[in-house]
Amino acid sequence: MTLAIVVALADEAVCLQLSPPSSEPTVEQGPAQRVRATISGVGAERARAAAEALLAEGATALLSWGTAGGLSPELVAGSLLLPHQVLDPDGLCYPVDTDWRERVHARLADDPPPCDKPLYTSLEAISSTSYKQALQHSTGACAVDMESAVLAQVAEAHAVPFLALRVVVDPAHRVLPSCALAAVDEEGQTRPARLLMALLRRPGELPGLIRLGKEFAHASTTLRRVASRLGPDFLSPP
Repeated sequence: MTLAIVVALADEAVCLQLSPPSSEPTVEQGPAQRVRATISGVGAERARAAAEALLAEGATALLSWGTAGGLSPELVAGSLLLPHQVLDPDGLCYPVDTDWRERVHARLADDPPPCDKPLYTSLEAISSTSYKQALQHSTGACAVDMESAVLAQVAEAHAVPFLALRVVVDPAHRVLPSCALAAVDEEGQTRPARLLMALLRRPGELPGLIRLGKEFAHASTTLRRVASRLGPDFLSPP
């Protein structure tokens, strides 16, 4: 095994187009098992545990994959993020592997240019557009997720290449409905029963939930296109 991909949500892992299908917590690609993707669940500690486990099994490169919330106003749902660096809540900066990033960027040259500004990792879900705006001004980041910085920390500690490939799902002027967050379990699976119960408590979130579904469809289209363009090993270092 060479490349470890950590994905927070099962719906994001499907877009990797690996085989077998990613209904299982871990999916593998290729007869030599050169690529292995793990659905970690949401948040830094789950991502850290998943990355440590894959590196302990012999992975030699680490990729953060999935969606993110937009902070830059010009980004729309489906915008690709290929940052040069990721930022953690303490203000520390972690660069991605330059050569790996440049190979990926060159392969995607025919697509709309990705945003290369920093990606910020938050310890909690962003609850307001004003908070998003404040984060963008204070950090200079173009988007926010909840896993990439800790994955970069793990990669640095193990001296392996790291790259983040994310796609915007909720633009800067929107936040994820709380019912959508409540529907995701600890293993990154969306549970319909949880979603229904949360929506019954907050019926006013239905329009936002419908809009989120459309935005996630745009993000998924980008993720699938990127996976297809990069190939089964995601141009990872040899």
